[in-house]
Amino acid sequence: MTGRWPLHPPPGEGEALTSWLSRLAEVYGFSAEELIRHNLGPPGGFGLPEDHTSALDLTPPAGVLPTLAARTGVPLDQLRHMTVAGQAPWLLDTLDPEPVPGAAFDTYVHQNSVLLTAKERPRRQVPGWRAWLPTSTKHGALRRACPTCQSTAAAGTFGFTLISQLPLTLSCPHHGCHLDPAFGGLGAFVAWEKQDTGARAAPAAVVAMDDAPTRPCAPAR
Repeated sequence: MTGRWPLHPPPGEGEALTSWLSRLAEVYGFSAEELIRHNLGPPGGFGLPEDHTSALDLTPPAGVLPTLAARTGVPLDQLRHMTVAGQAPWLLDTLDPEPVPGAAFDTYVHQNSVLLTAKERPRRQVPGWRAWLPTSTKHGALRRACPTCQSTAAAGTFGFTLISQLPLTLSCPHHGCHLDPAFGGLGAFVAWEKQDTGARAAPAAVVAMDDAPTRPCAPAR
C-alpha cells in the first residue's frame, strides 16, 4: 500500500507511537508488525529487530516517521513527540552514547543538588545509563494503564500513553487513578497482570506530584 491511507484514526493525547500504530493496524485487520514491516516503506520494512519493535517508542529508524506523516497526514513534529527521542533534551539530555561512562548519571543526579557539597556527593560509574529508560536492552518499556481510561474508552480508541510507559508517574493525569501493570503486544492492551485490577484513587501526594486533577477516581464498571 502506498500513498495516503484511506483510514487513519488520529493519535490520542500523549499516546505512544506503538499504541497508535496498533490501533491503525486494527482498522485494516493487520497486526501492528504486519503494518510496520509491509506497509510502511520498502519491501521488508525498515529493518526493525524481530524481538524489539517496541523500540519504535524509543527512537524509530530514519524514514519511519516521515513515511507515517505521508500515509496519515499527521504532522511530523507531532509524531516525533510520540517517542522518547522526541522528548530530548527536556526529559533526558540525549539518547546518544555517553562520551564518558557514568557522566550522564552523575550529571542527572548531582547537577542540582543542594543537600550535599561537591566533595560529599558519592560517585558512581553506570555505563550506558539513560534517565527513565531500562538499563537492560532485553526489556522493553513498561506496560501500565489507567483502569478507568481502559474501561470507558470506545472500541478501538484506547491507547497506552508514552509517559505511562516510563517510571516517571504513578497516576493517570485525567482520573487520578493508579497506573496498573498490564500485558500488551506491540502497543496493544491485552489484559491486566492482576485479574482483580480495578480503579484505585492515588494518594493526594502522588496526584500532586504527578500534577493530576484532584477529582476522585471513578471506579471501573
